[in-house]
Amino acid sequence: MAANATTPAPASNASPGTQRPRPDFFRRFIRLGGAFWQSERKWRARSLTATLVALTFAQVLVRSRSTSGACGCSTRSSSGRLQTFFLLIGVLALIIVTNVLITTTHLRVKRRLQVEWRSWLTGRVLDEWLSAGRHYHVSFVPGEHDNPDQRIAEDIRISTEFAVDLAHSLFYCVLLLVSFTQILWTLSGPPQVELGVVSSTCPAISCGWR
Repeated sequence: MAANATTPAPASNASPGTQRPRPDFFRRFIRLGGAFWQSERKWRARSLTATLVALTFAQVLVRSRSTSGACGCSTRSSSGRLQTFFLLIGVLALIIVTNVLITTTHLRVKRRLQVEWRSWLTGRVLDEWLSAGRHYHVSFVPGEHDNPDQRIAEDIRISTEFAVDLAHSLFYCVLLLVSFTQILWTLSGPPQVELGVVSSTCPAISCGWR
């Protein structure tokens, strides 16, 4: 007797938590989510992004200034000039207040960019999902498909928030690396490089943040 039932596909041994991302994941994500900066909200998206970049530069600048000011306080306070010491304390207090204002504004702009991107991407994904009656046909597809709208919303929230946080963290760390490398290079003086009988001095490179 011929078997009418089809042979089920072999189950995958990998659990959902250990599945590897597809090789073209980043390309697909950029094509889907990156269109936000080319959409009808592009001027809003670009202005928020530019503001976020400018505030990140300001954060690094204030942090490098506070480090240089702390070094100046320790140096000048040891010279016994009390008036200069209190002046530097006031400058550091101003730097701290400025840092608080910049950080608060930075957090507000970053959250606004995340919300704007999430709102736009949610609308686009839902439009594609509802087209051609996919929300109706999904009930006939094998597998777990409970609350697909909530899954879409949560996936988009995680994707947009983590993408902005990761991009900002990488950019901020690169700026900090450049800034504090320049500060340490200046404080330690130009290093001497000796190659056999040849000796040379590497000049200090100033990036204008000191």
